[in-house]
Amino acid sequence: GRIESCASDQVILSGFYCANASGVGVLKRRVPELDQVISCGDRLFGCRYIAGVRNSLFACEKGNLRNWVAQGSWQSDRGEAGAWTGAVSLGGKAVFTKEQAILSVCPKEDGQHAVAVLDGPGVAQGSEKSLVVGRGKAYYLALPGVMEYDGGYPREIGQALGSETYTDGVGVYCNGQ
Repeated sequence: GRIESCASDQVILSGFYCANASGVGVLKRRVPELDQVISCGDRLFGCRYIAGVRNSLFACEKGNLRNWVAQGSWQSDRGEAGAWTGAVSLGGKAVFTKEQAILSVCPKEDGQHAVAVLDGPGVAQGSEKSLVVGRGKAYYLALPGVMEYDGGYPREIGQALGSETYTDGVGVYCNGQ
């Protein structure tokens, strides 16, 4: 069988389908289990890591936040080591981090998104809540310290904080002129 048409209140199927005793069938939507989800443009993007099993990026269908597994949705299995540590929308791109890598997903209209990988300090494990965006830049706690990222190579900006070592970042707050 196949789907003939869809509307907001009905789905018309052709072919032979099994139904329960009352003649009612059940249709289900599957949403992948995700570690982090962000909005970028008119799509949701997410990531999932299970050591030795899954290391993937996902995007829902354009304009359809409920469609993650059919035409128009996207998945990219990745080879970079480690768990996902942060996710943010920055400059029209979906940006995902691992402790030693930053992956930028450039959304494309046709759903064939491009992924650029930068080997460099991403968000430190356990410091995902430190990741914030302000004035077109991302700020976060990485293993080397407090970082600023604008799409190029991340720059350490924590020198003004002194020689203190920071761990388990929860937020970066700046108050300046």
